[in-house]
Amino acid sequence: FEATLQAMNIKCLKILSDNSTACFCLMRKRAAFSIHKQIDRILATLEQNGLIIKVKHIKGLDNKEPDALSKLARAGDYQIKSDVLMKVLQQWHISITLDAFASRRNAKHKSWKGELPLLHLPIPLISRVIQKVIKERITAIFITPQWTSQPWWSQLKGISMMNLTLGQSEENLIPGPRMKKMQWKLLQGKIMISLVRGVNLEKLSSNNAYKNLGQPLDLLITQYMHGEGNGDVTRAPFHLSSNIGNNKEKQQNSQQKLKNHIQQQQITYQ
Repeated sequence: FEATLQAMNIKCLKILSDNSTACFCLMRKRAAFSIHKQIDRILATLEQNGLIIKVKHIKGLDNKEPDALSKLARAGDYQIKSDVLMKVLQQWHISITLDAFASRRNAKHKSWKGELPLLHLPIPLISRVIQKVIKERITAIFITPQWTSQPWWSQLKGISMMNLTLGQSEENLIPGPRMKKMQWKLLQGKIMISLVRGVNLEKLSSNNAYKNLGQPLDLLITQYMHGEGNGDVTRAPFHLSSNIGNNKEKQQNSQQKLKNHIQQQQITYQ
């Protein structure tokens, strides 16, 4: 395109766009973090070739996806709706003991061993936290966007025991106050919740996978069905105390339900 402009000796370009964010960035010569490299490259090309641009937004048209990506809340100032999370945990018969990213102190928690943490984290940290889960061989509830083309997707698939697609992000996430103030957008696409364990299930044979995990799984169920752990969070962790029996028979039934559910679950990815 640059060669074409030079060959035709074009000195002024009129750009019509349905993307209000792109128009703003080109006119003001500034951009959000997620697209500043592309805008800088465009402006550098224009300057090198002595080009002048006039940008106009096409009113009445709305391009939601580019606008959302340019204003994406990468810092994680949003949370999952409590009723959505509670419904899934109740279905899986488990109770988390630590909301690991509810505060800065929890995010820097040295070890998650002995906990069943809820990991709903900022996008840039997903890959690093997956590595921490594998390294420490912990079990956790992971909430992530269902972005199958991301580098961390195959790793998440390898450590997942169960997963459930919740639906579109705007139906399941609540924007935080900073997001609203800065007019940032929620994640694009669907949200997925997974029960993960720090063992690469792809390396285990399908016949022996749950047999080999049997002893740690039993220990996991025993510890976490009762919300044991010292969860230091700024808001109350999502305990399902109503689902936990007060006698051994009810406890054993709940434990067996979870174990059977995991053993029968087939992991599917769209």
